[in-house]
Amino acid sequence: MTTSPVTTITDELLAEIEAAANAVKGWQCGQAFQVVEEGYLPGEWYWHVGMVDEEDNQYPVLLVDTAQYDQPEQAECVAHYYAAVSRDTVLEMAAELRTLRAENAANRAAMVFVRDAADILRTLIENIDSRGNYSPEATALFLNQVLGCIHAAMQEQPQ
Repeated sequence: MTTSPVTTITDELLAEIEAAANAVKGWQCGQAFQVVEEGYLPGEWYWHVGMVDEEDNQYPVLLVDTAQYDQPEQAECVAHYYAAVSRDTVLEMAAELRTLRAENAANRAAMVFVRDAADILRTLIENIDSRGNYSPEATALFLNQVLGCIHAAMQEQPQ
């Protein structure tokens, strides 16, 4: 598993992230909470990530200890962050990223046809400006080519 900070989520990294999320199936660790610790004041209790059942039983899985880095006030934020990054959330985000990538590829492919249509229209306009009007047949031929490009671009779009 990649552990260093990344700025680009490659297909390989996305597959690693999905595999890691799938490996924790059954773990419901989407809650942040403090465990009551005898002899400590509430502000001194450690934050945990884990599960709290319907009877308020706490099942901590992760201990968030930011005090060792001289930032005890950050423990709650960090605990909530880790709780928010649940298996289901990660899998949903990965699926959304794959969908967006597919749509982006389709949009890029469609843009080729849109550029072709714009080039044909530009040529038609330049020719009319320099030579005057074309015959209805020639104009219709140009416009049909543009229409063909637009139809091709529309076919590239995800349904």
